[in-house]
Amino acid sequence: MPASALAEWRSDIGVFRIGVVTGDQSAAFTRRAEPFRKALQEALRMDVEFFTAKRPESLIDALSSDRIEYAILSATGYALAWSVCECIEPVASPRSADGTDGYNLVLLTQPGGPKNLKAMSGRTIGLLSSEKALEVGVLKLALKKAGLSEGDVQLLDNASGEETITSFLDKKYDALLGWSSLTGNPSVGYSRGTLQIIARKTDDLATKFPIIWKSDQLAHRVHLVRKKLPGEAKNIVRGLLSSMFDRQPIAYDSIEPTYGGGFSTSRHSRYQPFIDVIKSFHQENAPAAELVPSTEQSIESSSDASEKENPPQN
Repeated sequence: MPASALAEWRSDIGVFRIGVVTGDQSAAFTRRAEPFRKALQEALRMDVEFFTAKRPESLIDALSSDRIEYAILSATGYALAWSVCECIEPVASPRSADGTDGYNLVLLTQPGGPKNLKAMSGRTIGLLSSEKALEVGVLKLALKKAGLSEGDVQLLDNASGEETITSFLDKKYDALLGWSSLTGNPSVGYSRGTLQIIARKTDDLATKFPIIWKSDQLAHRVHLVRKKLPGEAKNIVRGLLSSMFDRQPIAYDSIEPTYGGGFSTSRHSRYQPFIDVIKSFHQENAPAAELVPSTEQSIESSSDASEKENPPQN
């Protein structure tokens, strides 16, 4: 194929734009992430620039109107974007230092408490983030499948995830919706997650608090592209991300400073639990936009914001 044909998609695109939610920190982000932008520009052999947004909704709109080619979104942001246009394709997700590229929601109970979801009728569950979070929606669907209707279980949240954990340890809640890597030693609360935080706070074995339900593994945030992006460009992006941790660590750290394990290939199926929540909301004729706070802070990040591996999933 002539070189001119290979280069045609570059001239069609003009400038390759990467969409990122930065809140009010646009200038600071673009300075920090410059090594990543430069690495992508060199790999693609075309101009690359950041498209920064205060809210995920702005990125979703930019993707659906073909104004950006690439975006970095939380797993919930991916599900919302897919529900709008089905115009995106996941490329990679960052791994934690323990090698996992996702986490499981877990429902913890008090010692001697309810043994399963059905037994949660008439009980209380403490939440680490807003009841509007898609992760809470995943639990609600599980409760519904267990035969419990709206109102059978009381869902309660606090001003912070730390306050919710403290209230659970003080036995103010029958159960706690947390998260875990479910990798490593169960006695210390696995490698990451709410159980590990509880074990540190109580100096007790994490296995004291039974897990009576767990979700499918939910992916960390996702690097994605528009489906219509030419195949050559997609391959370049995939190749760059797959090798970046080893070959260009400065570029990797500049875009993923909180996940220290490199990229793994991402799949659409990883986001299906959140997509299912949005579908159920649509069936109830409720606006899906009400489900997620604009900051997109997840249950994972709400457990302990000081943890290097527990960032807000912007």
